[in-house]
This record gives sequence, C-alpha cells and structure tokens, in this order.
Amino acid sequence: TKLTDVDIINKSLNGREILYLNAYYDRIKNHKALSIFEYFCFKDYNVNFNIKKYDFVFGYTASIETDRKYLSDFISNNVYENDKVLIFAKDKFVKRNNLIKQKEYFDKIKMSKFSLVAPSNDKDSFSFSRMLECISNGCIPLILEGCNIEIIKDNYIDLYEYIKNNLIVNLDENVNNKINLINYDKTIKEILNLKSVKEFSNQDLSKKKILKQFRELN
Repeated sequence: TKLTDVDIINKSLNGREILYLNAYYDRIKNHKALSIFEYFCFKDYNVNFNIKKYDFVFGYTASIETDRKYLSDFISNNVYENDKVLIFAKDKFVKRNNLIKQKEYFDKIKMSKFSLVAPSNDKDSFSFSRMLECISNGCIPLILEGCNIEIIKDNYIDLYEYIKNNLIVNLDENVNNKINLINYDKTIKEILNLKSVKEFSNQDLSKKKILKQFRELN
C-alpha cells in the first residue's frame, strides 16, 4: 500500500512499520532515509529528571547465531550489577534469561541516567533508534566500541562529534567507572542542547523535515 505524507505524520505507526518504512526509503529510494525515528522518539518528549533512580540500565540478546559473544564477555567482565545497575538479557553464553517486556524496559530507561548502545548485528548499520530512545528519555547513551557512528556523520555532525569525543566505551573499559567519571547533569544538558537534538525535539520542525524528504522522494 502506498503511503501518503498524511499517513506518515498522522498514522499511529508501530516500531516494525517504522523500521520497514525507513528500510524502504533507505534501500529503494536512492539510499535516502526519512527522519521517522527522530520524529516518533521525540513525539511525546517530556523528560522527568526527578525519577532517575538507576545509574545504568541495559538489555541485550547474545547467541552464537548473532555472533555476540563479545557483548556477553563485555557485560560479564565490565559491568558490576547492583541495585542501581541493572542488566536484562537473553544470553546463551552465560545461560541467562531475564529479559523483560519492551514497555517495562522503556520505563526502566526513563528512570536511568545511563544506558548502552551496542554494535548492530548489521555491521554497516548503527542502532540509531536505541540511541534516540535514550536521549529522548534523558538517559545518556554510552556507545560501545565497534558501533558504526560514521553513518550519522553527514546528517548530524554535532551529535557525531559529541559521541566521538565523550561517549565511546572501549571493550576493555569498566562501565561502572565510566559512569562515575561522567557528570550526568552537565552531560545530558550538553546533549539536549546540541543543534541536532533540538531539531529532533521540535515537533513542528521535525514534521516539516519529514514531509520535505517524503515529497522529494515521490
């Protein structure tokens, strides 16, 4: 079914539909993606800093099929869990399965100061949506070494530079130490004041950008 610009802005698209929509415009329409994730992640943007009860929350899956032993090893060796550092995983390497439902996980992200963005299963991609889910909820996204952040450089140079200079976590780096060294209040303020992020959170501007991209591609 052919989507119109009205469908894109007004239809209540679910996550899978957004993924398919972006994949269509990225792969079929001359590799030009629409700013769909940006719009929907910040659609109900309203960060509540008073509910930040966790220091770090992260959920992941790791299996032989997805070649994610490195992630399992990283979490096992570099994240020390406690009542403020929570890990939810379906990890076949350490026989762990305590994943929670998506809505419950997002609620935890809203209450957390930090999370982690791991490399995508597709090495040529970047988990941009995971990063935006964090930022739109006032949660600082630490970016694990190996993430292909180059993919956002052309469109969001200020965000790219900030990540590169401040948020990268090396595979041998302890996450607990990392978050203790980062001033949360200062850093989240700097992130939310980046030009790119301000554009994400401005719904009128974001909507105009999507419609302009859509009409240029059709």
